[in-house]
Amino acid sequence: MTQAASLNALRSFECCARLGSVQKAAAALHVTPSAVSHQLKSLEEHFGVTLFQRSVRKIEVTELGRQLQQDLTKAFGLIQDATNKIHQSHLNDVVSINVLPVFSINWLSSRLGSFFQANPSIELRVINSYRIEEVTSGSNDLAIRWGNGEWPRETSEKLMDESVIPVCSSRIANSMSSRNGQEMLKQNLIEMYISQNHWSLWAKRFDLEIPKSTRFIRYNDPVAAIQAAKDGLGIALAPIALIYNDIVSGTLVAPLPKPIPIGSSYYLVSQNQALLEKPHVDLFVKWLKGEIEKYCKDISGAIF
Repeated sequence: MTQAASLNALRSFECCARLGSVQKAAAALHVTPSAVSHQLKSLEEHFGVTLFQRSVRKIEVTELGRQLQQDLTKAFGLIQDATNKIHQSHLNDVVSINVLPVFSINWLSSRLGSFFQANPSIELRVINSYRIEEVTSGSNDLAIRWGNGEWPRETSEKLMDESVIPVCSSRIANSMSSRNGQEMLKQNLIEMYISQNHWSLWAKRFDLEIPKSTRFIRYNDPVAAIQAAKDGLGIALAPIALIYNDIVSGTLVAPLPKPIPIGSSYYLVSQNQALLEKPHVDLFVKWLKGEIEKYCKDISGAIF
């Protein structure tokens, strides 16, 4: 049986013949020109034929060498295609999701264990960001966003509506002489977002008036606002999904469990429908919708 030619020698020859230069081939292969020349000489000795016509300044591929180069280029191309397919199939196991940081921390994270248990081969890449532009960049498969669902050029689907409810530490709740709306509005009132005044909407819904002496503490980050409520700085009017786990654990108390809708919802957003139809993304979406369904049943129960 004839011994096969060295793969390194074949690769050096193909690259040199295609580029027409020992120096260029050496640079492309990240080796020295003398190493390429050595491989070319060994290949010619192996086949017993001349593959290059050499002169002082250049080398020219013989007709036999050109035929070999064309066949090798096709062969190496097939190898590259095969390895790319393997690499791409691995990437398909990764689901990249862009999530609002507060939703990621306060709702999603505690539920992800069941997803990994059911789908051990899927890698999840969670990018925390408030910027919807992160979705359009194409680096993420999907996103979870809060709003009215009107994002230009994106595909969006409502996941669930949201309401806000007053929450505070047990110390604040126990310090109130009575747990009614007017008494509660005398406490420090924590606003989750500087640009929104949900407390005014809440007071109006229940025909109450916020005293002029009431102190407001306004945050530009809902994570910080919720932490302020835990730290006993006042009463926060918080989206239920973001404080549900804290209510269940007793970290926060709902002194007056009267939620109001605020006209915003959580949406699943993607750059296009094709991304949502990727098998591993579809598995995550189905899992997410199942978790939301269970959550919505839970909050319709005793707590609120």
